[in-house]
Amino acid sequence: MKLPKNLFFLAALLIVPSVSSADSVTLVTSRDTTIYQGNPGNSNGAGQVMFVGNTGQGTATRALLGFDIAGNVPAGSTITNVQLQLVLDRAAAFEFNTRGVLLVRLLADWGEGTAGQGSDGSGSGAGFGTPANGTAATWSHRFYNTVPWAQAGGDFAQTASGSTVVGITSMAYVWNSTPGMVSDVQSWLDNPASNFGWLLLGDESTASTAREFFTREASDSASRPALVVTYTPPSVATASQLLVTTATNVVAGAPFDITITAVDSNGNIVPGYTGTVAFSSSDPFPGTVPATYTFTAADQGTHTFAAGGTLFTAGSQTVTAQDTANPSISSTATITVTAAPAKTLLVTALTSAVSDVAFDVLVTALDPYNNVDMNYAGTITWTASDADPGVQLPPDYPFQPSDAGMHVFSGGVTLITVGTQTLTATDTVSGITGSASITVTP
Repeated sequence: MKLPKNLFFLAALLIVPSVSSADSVTLVTSRDTTIYQGNPGNSNGAGQVMFVGNTGQGTATRALLGFDIAGNVPAGSTITNVQLQLVLDRAAAFEFNTRGVLLVRLLADWGEGTAGQGSDGSGSGAGFGTPANGTAATWSHRFYNTVPWAQAGGDFAQTASGSTVVGITSMAYVWNSTPGMVSDVQSWLDNPASNFGWLLLGDESTASTAREFFTREASDSASRPALVVTYTPPSVATASQLLVTTATNVVAGAPFDITITAVDSNGNIVPGYTGTVAFSSSDPFPGTVPATYTFTAADQGTHTFAAGGTLFTAGSQTVTAQDTANPSISSTATITVTAAPAKTLLVTALTSAVSDVAFDVLVTALDPYNNVDMNYAGTITWTASDADPGVQLPPDYPFQPSDAGMHVFSGGVTLITVGTQTLTATDTVSGITGSASITVTP
């Protein structure tokens, strides 16, 4: 039975190199080979032809073919149509019937290798292949001879993804798009690691059903396997806002992550955003923010600056991200900064005191950035440079939560000796300290 003339015309169109299109691409196989039941250690990865169906000896041959989908179709695209074309070189001798050839999805990876009849365009001798060289798929192995198939002859899905009828005329044959073929290619685009390609399964019910198709090594480029993939590219949304995501509470001086996400007016991430973003903060210390950054395609609209921010001034602070080309595309995150652990004690008193007259002293626990450590719970002890036995100093005092890092010792100090004296408070455990100079007058 001959195929309809219009199918031959369609096939002829398909072998013409594709014209660049925004939603269609024609791919040649990135790998193809034949595996042989009758020669389970042989391969034909470098051959110009591949075989499907039974040989004259009644042993099966199967073709494996793969296409680089993720490298040629934009990520995020929706596959809408898939069409495979193979050009038949010849059929087995004494074959006069048409045969169905199934396209089934492979479930495990395999190697093409470099063994095979690579120089003979007629395919003479290629029906037996040549001994595999260690990287090729064979009937027994996915990678000969270290990684076997789970099932000799290839690990493939039990449901065919597509099919066509192949005659004996040397011409192009087409596997028209099916939901299964579309599903396979979509999954390979979305998860490239699962792209193991297809296996061509011919009629293996009787001898001499084999078909010989050209491979990607064919000397005539128009005869090489071709896959036409039609797709809808991901929508190109425009970013209208930059979302700034950070911790809501940080400790002064402690770095924290900052994540910037470009979103459209509906709050959806814009994967194609490649704007340049500048950062600022309200911290007068000043705070540390990421350097100006230009988004790349690999960011897919989101980028995290690990340990990119550091704020120092306690209280409510902000971090702002702004597109340098369009300042309206910006966003601000509010962060509560709490003091770091106290590193010094600030002793505050009158600069002048009268001899033998008590006066007040204030002690404040400060972190390295001059924030009040409101959680300070140390115990302080007092010393003075005035050695007169009449000097009065406060007893040791443990700070309480109600102090919130500050405590007033009302009338707690009396100095005697006229002149400049030093009053010192020291943490009895950590050793942090603070002093004040006081002029004592008669």
